[in-house]
Amino acid sequence: MGEEDVPSQRKGWVMNWIIIGNVVLSVASILMCIGGACKTKKNILTIQTTEVSLMAIGNLMLGSIPGAIAEIINITRNLLCYKNKLNVTVKIALMIISIVLGLLLNNIGLIGVLPIISTVAYILVINSKDVLAYKMVAVTSLCLWFVHDLYIGAYITACFDIAAIMATTYSILAIKIQLSKQTMIQI
Repeated sequence: MGEEDVPSQRKGWVMNWIIIGNVVLSVASILMCIGGACKTKKNILTIQTTEVSLMAIGNLMLGSIPGAIAEIINITRNLLCYKNKLNVTVKIALMIISIVLGLLLNNIGLIGVLPIISTVAYILVINSKDVLAYKMVAVTSLCLWFVHDLYIGAYITACFDIAAIMATTYSILAIKIQLSKQTMIQI
């Protein structure tokens, strides 16, 4: 093997990681859809934990350390929320950890800040009783992840992001229509 073969071998190795990373993220995206259909909190948590773990692995494979950090924080947040341990102090600690680790280990520039913003926003509204506010943060976060996913080459996941943005936006519109009908009935 000559020296000129090394760059082509490296390209092949990188391409394999991109393909495997996209497969891992695709499985995670499918699990996200399955999790949305689950009825019990325990099943939802199990699916979400698996899904978010795969998202973290896929982000690492595609070179996004901030994306992986955000997903690990998301797993922690979900578990604490499930166990009713997500109080204000814990939320602040998770936000600080997200910001500090995300900025210190950011390897992809401004795009690397997007998953951290998304994670902090979710932490702020996770226990909210205001469904509309929660869904609006969800759409905003999904938009941030969409840009991030396109940048790192997670194209299939970006398609799932778009589908989730559309479904959540539809849900927001349905809630607003329902609220306006209730207001009209009260008048």
